[in-house]
Amino acid sequence: MKVKVMIQHYNISDSMIFGRGKLSVTGRTAARFGKKALIVTGGSSSKKSGALDRLMNCLESEHIGFELFDKATPNPLTTTAEDGARFAVENSCDMVIAIGGGSVIDCAKAAAYLAVNEGDINDHIYDRIESKGALPIIAIPTTCGTGSEVTPNAVLTRHALKTKGSISYSIYPNLALVDGKYLEYAKPSLIINTAVDALAHCIESRLHSKANIYNHNS
Repeated sequence: MKVKVMIQHYNISDSMIFGRGKLSVTGRTAARFGKKALIVTGGSSSKKSGALDRLMNCLESEHIGFELFDKATPNPLTTTAEDGARFAVENSCDMVIAIGGGSVIDCAKAAAYLAVNEGDINDHIYDRIESKGALPIIAIPTTCGTGSEVTPNAVLTRHALKTKGSISYSIYPNLALVDGKYLEYAKPSLIINTAVDALAHCIESRLHSKANIYNHNS
């Protein structure tokens, strides 16, 4: 009896680091990607938990410059991503570090992409323009469930059209750094919501029209 084996290649982040307290390695790992970072975060959570201060201290200890862009919001707008990209270019940032939830990481990935790609953002959402890549990205999630730190897409809200769209030119973070310590500061409702989000992703991967043997056996 012959058994046919299907082998499928998967793309994920170039490197993943897991562990409590691992945020401390950001500085020396970031040095591989550039000399000045655009830090993308939201308005409060990373500040309240101390994660943002810890990150900035780590970068300073390795003499890596940074600029803070704390305008990311839930369901980030295309205009916010454009503002972040413009801010990165104006300040000569050569890499992007996202610290926050899935929306923050999506915003950061889009900003890293738009910083090196010209043209109307809506054309990039619909894959009409050839991609020139993106600035190196380090993703530090402070919630669980979205998986944006290891996926290629950046989902953005198109406010004028009242819809969402995805830039999907394989914007994989170069490094996903997962430090569970900062989940201790998350609200119980956030943990519940993101757990349901993770469950929805699992169900979606099984029911998707492109599902395969790996989805079904997971």
